Amino acid sequence: QQTYSVGDYVYVEPRVKGMEPSIVLIEKLYRSEDEDMIFGQWFYRPNETYHLPTRKFLEREVFPSDNHSA
Repeated sequence: QQTYSVGDYVYVEPRVKGMEPSIVLIEKLYRSEDEDMIFGQWFYRPNETYHLPTRKFLEREVFPSDNHSA
């Protein structure tokens, strides 16, 4: 029973068991047939992106993606 607002960052449970939760920035909240839905921008962790092996990252650094979905 959480309350979320546009502009909040949330963790979304992964579809694949054993993976880390996804990070989403909520851009829109709406209701679809008795189900609350969100639309937002997804963020990726370094291990979820392509990068040079020598690239260094900050602890818990994430990157905005072009992926927007509900």
